[in-house]
Amino acid sequence: MAHVISLLAGSKRSKTSLFAAVLVASIAVRKLHRQWQQKQKQAAAAKSAQEKAPEAAGLSSKTAGGKRSRKIGVDAQFIAEIKRLLPICVPGFKSPEFGMLIALASVLIVRSWLDIWFSSFNGMVVKAIVSRDRARFISKVALEFGFMMWPLSIVNNSLKLIINALSLRFRTRLTRHAHSEYLKGITFYKMTNLDARIQNVDQLITQDISKFSDSLSHLYSDTLKPLVDIFLFAYKLGQAIGGSAPLAMVGYFFCSAVILRNISPPFGKYTAMEQSLEGQFRYTHSRIITHAEEIAFYDGGERERELVNSSFRRIVQHIKKVYKLRFLNGVFDSVLVKYGATMIAYYILARPAFDPKYAGQVASGAVDPTQIMEDYSRNSGFLINLSQAVGRLILAGRDITRFAGYTARVSELFTVLNDVSAGKYERSMVEEVEAMVTSGTVDTRALSGHVVYQDGVIDFVHVPVVTPNGDILVRDLNFRIESGMNCLITGPNGCGKSSLFRILGDLWPQFAGSVVKPRPQELFYVPQKPYLPLGTFRDQ
Repeated sequence: MAHVISLLAGSKRSKTSLFAAVLVASIAVRKLHRQWQQKQKQAAAAKSAQEKAPEAAGLSSKTAGGKRSRKIGVDAQFIAEIKRLLPICVPGFKSPEFGMLIALASVLIVRSWLDIWFSSFNGMVVKAIVSRDRARFISKVALEFGFMMWPLSIVNNSLKLIINALSLRFRTRLTRHAHSEYLKGITFYKMTNLDARIQNVDQLITQDISKFSDSLSHLYSDTLKPLVDIFLFAYKLGQAIGGSAPLAMVGYFFCSAVILRNISPPFGKYTAMEQSLEGQFRYTHSRIITHAEEIAFYDGGERERELVNSSFRRIVQHIKKVYKLRFLNGVFDSVLVKYGATMIAYYILARPAFDPKYAGQVASGAVDPTQIMEDYSRNSGFLINLSQAVGRLILAGRDITRFAGYTARVSELFTVLNDVSAGKYERSMVEEVEAMVTSGTVDTRALSGHVVYQDGVIDFVHVPVVTPNGDILVRDLNFRIESGMNCLITGPNGCGKSSLFRILGDLWPQFAGSVVKPRPQELFYVPQKPYLPLGTFRDQ
């Protein structure tokens, strides 16, 4: 081996080759080592996640090895969620939203027709320039284009106006529906104190619904317009240079879409994760505002700063990861969809000039340079619009995965709202026998406890005081208070004094026993924390 190395080192080229080989080998070893370290970290993180309580997950399962959070993407669950949300956004054929969808479709069709006109117009302008026909050039540019620029401008801005208005209408419908469900009865209390599936309801209602509405309105235009353009420009291009040209272009884009779909990362999942991390970051700041006095008394600012910075650090790391993946995905996307398509477009456009048999009905097939320039300019406009339409359709398919992330979060919000309103909630339950914490679903309609409404008496008969997660504070509570009696409940912290009133006020579920009490409008509670609604003294 030493003899071989000495021979390689005998010349300058051999030294360079040896150095390059060692450098490549070292880089490869370092890369493999990093991959091994990353796999070790992932395995350790997965093991740590399994050891934690199931409540750390976004969606709980009934046992430690139960239902996992689903993979977010364009699947049957996504279709079901869309079917559920669309009737809220567009309640019927007579709704303003449906009329705006029809208007948007009409504007998109007019926009496609104007694109076809502009491609033909551009070819005639190029012919006038090459043939040095000043009168024709002035007629086309000053008169015809001077007249058509007004419809072009009106249509383009109408498109933006309708999309923005449609997004606002969608957001209005969804937000009002969320408010009606969230503020119905005491659902807002149960969402934050009984159910553990959603920790940041405010972020879902104020931000995620807005992003979902914006994505939905743009998705409609980003899919309908390319479809219309594909059919129209494929027809015009087939007339100009034969039917094989648009078929070849569409076939290439279809193959590119299949390749990109297989190599693209799950951006829909990353979008949902980003919104969840943003919600956690917002929650850490809201805690500081809510508990500002307590934090100041205990000098907890340093600890809260660590928590806030840690939450923000997770967002930064996630966004950096997504940016890197988008960069790599964008490189392959540009090569396949943009530059590879350009190579095929050059061949398709130049083929009629080199061989007149490929000229279609519109192209003349003549050898006149001015006519060739007009045909080339017009056909290139048709082909560019066709390529852009197919490219936008491919990008719209990629945007659907991001849209699936918003859809999953908004759909989860309404699912939890409906469950809590119906008396079902999910949270970590304490298993007293095995002293372990598992996630479970509680249906208050299936509990054995019942309430009897009677004026002038409060009577608890064999009622256990149990927290929503199953922790028993009092096993069997029995007492009776009649009108005119005074009762003082005392005891140490955590013994169940406030919990008793939460059961009395229907804030917590009654697992067993019988409670006799006046109707809610006949009882008045004084809460531990003062509360006054916003507004004037008359409003309060």
